[in-house]
This record gives sequence, C-alpha cells and structure tokens, in this order.
Amino acid sequence: MTFPRASGATVALATKHGKERLVEGLLAPLGLALRHVGDVDTDQLGTFTRERPRQGTALDAARTKLAWAFAHAPTARFALASEGSFGPHPELPWVAGGHELVLLADRDTGLELRGDDLTADTNFAAATVDSLEAALAFAARAGFPAHALIVGAHKGVGDAATLERLVGEGLRAGPVALETDMRAHLNPLRQASIRRAMERCLAGLAATCPSCAWPGFTGGEPAPGLPCEACGAPTRLPRDVLRACRRCGHAVRLPVGATAAPAGRCDACNP
Repeated sequence: MTFPRASGATVALATKHGKERLVEGLLAPLGLALRHVGDVDTDQLGTFTRERPRQGTALDAARTKLAWAFAHAPTARFALASEGSFGPHPELPWVAGGHELVLLADRDTGLELRGDDLTADTNFAAATVDSLEAALAFAARAGFPAHALIVGAHKGVGDAATLERLVGEGLRAGPVALETDMRAHLNPLRQASIRRAMERCLAGLAATCPSCAWPGFTGGEPAPGLPCEACGAPTRLPRDVLRACRRCGHAVRLPVGATAAPAGRCDACNP
C-alpha cells in the first residue's frame, strides 16, 4: 500500500481561540486547505481558570478534538488539534514551563503525526496583590497589555483602564487575585509555541520512511551511552537516536552530533 497523495486535501481544526490564524500559512505550502470548525466548545475539555478541570491527559484532550473536527467536517481528510499545559518546567528548577502538543490525523489511513514544543518562554504566573502598584508591577512582568490578564473572575483584561478599575474595585473587599490569561488568542508567547509545535507536526508529512515511503519518519528514541571525554566510560547522555517507521518497522540509528560527554556528566568520574 502506498500513502495516498495529501496535496489538495482539507484539514479540519476545531478551535474557539483563534488557532486557525496560526496554522493557515503552514498548510498552503503543503497544498492543504483549512476548514475552521468554530462551532465546537473546546472548553468542555477543561479551562485554564479551572472552572472545568481537564479530564485525562493532554493527549486524550487532543484526540477528542480530532474526533470533534472530523464529526463536524465529514468531507475533510485530515484533522488537526492542539492542547497546551502549563506548570513547573520539568527540566529547569524554579522556572515556569509551557508544553504544546499538536496532532494531525488522517481519516483515510489512520496515520497520526505529533509535534511538541516544551518551552520556558512563557509568562504563566499568578499573584495576589494588595495594592494597585503591585498589580501594575505584575502586569508589566506578564507582558501586559499584549498579553491579557485575569483579574478575579474577569477574563481577557487587555487595557490599562479596565485593569485599574477592576483592581480598585476588588481592593475594597481585600487582596485581589491576578493571573495570566493563557488562552491562545490572548497570549502571543503561547501562539509562538503552538506554531512551533504545528511546524514540527506537519513536517512529518514530508518525512517519509526510506523503506516504505510512509510519512512520520521523524523523532526517535535516544539511546544512552555517549562516552565520557575523560575516562571513556558510557554516560547517561544519548549516543544516538533510534528512529523507526511505525508502519513497516524499518529503523536507523542517527548520531546526536556530539562525540564525547562532559566529564561533569559522567557517573564514573563523579560517583
């Protein structure tokens, strides 16, 4: 079986937060057309402001969005979905991190491609303030007004006059809770991360297996064992990456580029 030609196909995207503007320019060079499905309430799967906690994982949510997109665009061959998560960065202590997951599914073949972007370039933050000065300082750190804020129960606050009015009203009753609005259409830093994840996901269409020509020949599992520069012992750092085709199983080992690991990363040199 050969992979059917993708050019000329339609990609359905279910979103209510402006993500269609991020992907449209990426699809045209691939010969794909966007079908924006805007009449789906993706907030049913969870909100950043916790009115609706996310059920399951980010992958579960993204796959549900794919199913909704296919259901609302029955003639679309492909569906695209993204899901974001924010919290402590998994690799950098005391730093906030954002992770964007993007999936592309092919209705005809069952192919699923994935793109990820893990970044510390996020303004994800929250604070409780007891003065207007403290609120304005938080806003400045968050990149306001280009990045919107949430003031108490008020989402999408994007101008100084509204911010000052809401904070002033709230302070009459006590400290005021502030947080960054992480919805995609109101957060340019998040938009950049989603776009990077989309680019990586869509690149899988052109990355074909050298054996069976099936798309998705990207990524791979790192294999540890890069030798230490001082003693030559294998370290936990990757020696190469094993990339395998999910259809035929053809696999290749790709070098990581480094020939030796720093002695500081060696368990033998640093017992």
